[in-house]
Amino acid sequence: MSRPISGRHTNNFDPPTSNYNITAHVDVYQPQNNEDISCFGSCKFEPKRACENMWARMHTWRFWKIILLGQFLALTICGTAVCSQVLQAKHGVDAPTAQSFMNYLALAVVYMPFFVFRPKRLHAVLGWRSLGYFFVALADVEANYLLVKAYQYTTLTSVQLLDCITIPAVMILSRIFLKVHYRIVHLAGVIICMSGVGALIAADAQNNHAPGQNPILGDMYALIGATLYAVTNVAQEYSVKYFTRLEFLGLIGFFGSFIGGVQLIILERKQLVLAEWNPEIIGLFIAFGICMFLLYSLAPVYMRMSSATTFNLSILTADFYVFIFGLALFHFKFSALYVVSFCLVVVGITVYHYKDPVIKTVYPKLVKKDKNATASASGKGLPPPTLPPPTLPPPTLPPPTLPIPTSSSPPFPNNNSNSGMVTAAEKSVTISSPTQVKFHSQAANSGNDTQV
Repeated sequence: MSRPISGRHTNNFDPPTSNYNITAHVDVYQPQNNEDISCFGSCKFEPKRACENMWARMHTWRFWKIILLGQFLALTICGTAVCSQVLQAKHGVDAPTAQSFMNYLALAVVYMPFFVFRPKRLHAVLGWRSLGYFFVALADVEANYLLVKAYQYTTLTSVQLLDCITIPAVMILSRIFLKVHYRIVHLAGVIICMSGVGALIAADAQNNHAPGQNPILGDMYALIGATLYAVTNVAQEYSVKYFTRLEFLGLIGFFGSFIGGVQLIILERKQLVLAEWNPEIIGLFIAFGICMFLLYSLAPVYMRMSSATTFNLSILTADFYVFIFGLALFHFKFSALYVVSFCLVVVGITVYHYKDPVIKTVYPKLVKKDKNATASASGKGLPPPTLPPPTLPPPTLPPPTLPIPTSSSPPFPNNNSNSGMVTAAEKSVTISSPTQVKFHSQAANSGNDTQV
């Protein structure tokens, strides 16, 4: 047990005094370039640094892949909305389950062979995992059905407003199940996107859409459908990141075609029999199926690069593309608020991508992919990613040599002695702190530095 520096001696000699002045320099920890220690509630904001980081992100190919792919997915949603609207308004065909059934059947035909002809993969998904895919497919089928049925009972403005419930629902579910921690900048991006939706609703109100037959029922359909969409999107993000995209698409297509087929026979059999089939109606069904197939096939790719929250923010621009087609097909009135809405959504998505959210869920597939990318980069002669140098402990100094006391000299030096000798206890300081502390002992005569 070490003796403190300021301890008193229980003898007749005076306590030793030293000519050393001890100065403590505390080195505050500074994060490295590739280390992010910012937290959710951080209030520090540097506009210049923020603009530099945003400008640097906009010069990466990953940023533009996310933006462009998100807008392409919004165009596919626009195609499904236009086809459904033409089928219902012009031909009187109202069969949302039949339209979605074609998509699920195509997914099963294209992606299920990857499991049927590979028994090991098929055996891996049998059991509780396949039961989970069944419930996800059930939620997806009913979400598509309820959201399309909502347009028959309430106004377009109400459906668009309630459909935005998907975004906060996805964020809450991602926080609970996927351990995603959002920062203030993400909330700011979501708020900007939602303000764009507000401008869109104001523009739709100017078009004076006819009120629905039963607004309360239509609003309930839209609310339940938006919540089910949030559940399927979060489950999809987890599946494509933890397992594989082919597994999700194949099993969703298989179970979705089964559920959709049963629902089609029960609810929409008479409508399909009474419909006057012609090449235009068949072409609209095929176009709807192609748009849905592209949406379902590329959405997992997008979520693997980004997240379900970003996906729902990106597809908000689909309403703007519907308005562009509506000017020619449905004679919508032009409003500058549509352009304002589109710009606000794009700006909100850009702000959201200022920083990636903190994800505490470990996905083995993504970790393995990063390791393979690093290995391939090293094999091609590219420099591997630089790592911070390891922190080495400070070198330990040998204890000072003390003179052997003789009978003629006292065991401790006098106050007036200028020998410059210091006991080992005076030079040893024990610091228990996570910070790095350096002590520089400056002697009055010798000027030596002692680092502990």
